[in-house]
Amino acid sequence: MTIKPKLAAILLACLMLGSSMSVAAASTKTTLEEAPSSKPQAQMTQFSNVPLYIYDTKGNPVFGISLDHVSDIPCSNDDGRITMTFADLSEPFVLGLINPVNGEQINYKLFFQVEPGKDTQLCKLLWNKELPEDSVKKVKEKVKFRAVDQNGEPLAGVRFVFHDQRFIYPTNADGETWYWQDPVKYNYVDVQFKDEKGNDKDKRFWCTITEQQLEDANTTFIFKVDTAAA
Repeated sequence: MTIKPKLAAILLACLMLGSSMSVAAASTKTTLEEAPSSKPQAQMTQFSNVPLYIYDTKGNPVFGISLDHVSDIPCSNDDGRITMTFADLSEPFVLGLINPVNGEQINYKLFFQVEPGKDTQLCKLLWNKELPEDSVKKVKEKVKFRAVDQNGEPLAGVRFVFHDQRFIYPTNADGETWYWQDPVKYNYVDVQFKDEKGNDKDKRFWCTITEQQLEDANTTFIFKVDTAAA
């Protein structure tokens, strides 16, 4: 949902609790202050969607960060973007960024002010803890997903999208990624990839992942797709 001009927000101040940080929001300077001991409960007077961009200490977008607020997707995408839905633009609130794999969290105190006639501003938030894709490699209970083309060659950057919006990280250079979440009982997963000309393609598979397979951590699901351009 696009923010109406009269409700567009400019970030006035943003604080990462217990650490240093940097924020980009128009040309507004940031100020720091003590964070509240508990999260303020804003009254549900209005809803707005605000795009947030999550970056690491090197300025790279961070994929796989979730929020402790309502958002439009389960986690930040390849561009580090996730859209937050919140209530009452006029009230300060604490927003938690979460690594859903290991549970690490960074809290930010955000302030917004309604500025009539202003466009939506860019808000960048720093993630300086372990990256989710590195965290999942340490999980003991998981199964391996491997994507290959029609010739059996590994495919990098392949995405697996489950019908219930649970997510899995894109495949690496070896065509591998790992599923570490709850067991799956015969549900479909859409495999999204690119053909030889760079066109987006997808193929649907049905899969079941048992608790025993997750515990054994030695099961590999191989997804074979055809990358030949039409």
